[in-house]
Amino acid sequence: MIVEYGSKILFSTIEWTAGLLLALSLFRIPLRYNYVKMTIIALVLSCINYYLRDFANLADFTVLTLIVSLALMIMIALNIPILYTLLISIIGFLAGGIVEYAVLLAGVQLKITDFNAIHSNLIHFNAHHLITGIILFLITYFLQTKKDRLYVCFEKFFLEASYQ
Repeated sequence: MIVEYGSKILFSTIEWTAGLLLALSLFRIPLRYNYVKMTIIALVLSCINYYLRDFANLADFTVLTLIVSLALMIMIALNIPILYTLLISIIGFLAGGIVEYAVLLAGVQLKITDFNAIHSNLIHFNAHHLITGIILFLITYFLQTKKDRLYVCFEKFFLEASYQ
């Protein structure tokens, strides 16, 4: 039981870290010296998630609790205003959820896994979180390396659109 929850928390922490870094890089918040802080926040969020879902049986309140907890921890760790961190939290949740759902659908369509196997089998669960985390890390890496190019392209697009 301890190994099961330990591995769930470990792989969930990897996914939370990747999603949190993606959300922060979408808003161009510097990540260079904040990796340890983001990993600690992800570990706390993983523990809150599994406590609420598995032990307290409060699955209905998990998402709201995680969004508020994430906003408060980002606000404290990075000294950012609360409304801005709430926006970062919601966008991060949506981005991570979309990627997680895409990975789940890809696994189901390829007949590698199904919804019940992910919830009942530890290997499927951990593989799903690991693949989602890797994809989120790759998107974050792409955004961090191509930051200037993307900004110029978007700025040019919006300037052209406003003159027409």
